[in-house]
Amino acid sequence: MNSIFRHSSSPPRSTAAIITLLKACKTIHHLYQVHASIIQRGLEQDHLIISRFIFLSASFAATASYYTSVFDRVLSPFPFLWNSLIGAHTKGSYFFDVLSAFIRMKAHEAHTLTLL
Repeated sequence: MNSIFRHSSSPPRSTAAIITLLKACKTIHHLYQVHASIIQRGLEQDHLIISRFIFLSASFAATASYYTSVFDRVLSPFPFLWNSLIGAHTKGSYFFDVLSAFIRMKAHEAHTLTLL
């Protein structure tokens, strides 16, 4: 099995290391490995990592449900993370999902404003 971790003795521990691994991904299998490492390291709430992960998922033509489920685990997504999701849906020509994500974003925005 071709592992993206083959040149290191242990999985990455930092945000910078994960981003480096994301840049090194050549296949969807590598992306799955990095996703597992993101979860193991508790980095599911790191907006920069998740944004890059979503973009890369769309580049590998991963299913929209896969990267949407990763997005849905983020507790309070910032607008640039919503933009990443919408951009990924657009890249994959998932136009219904584009509209759905936009509506969800506006609803989240309205809910956030009422909490302030």
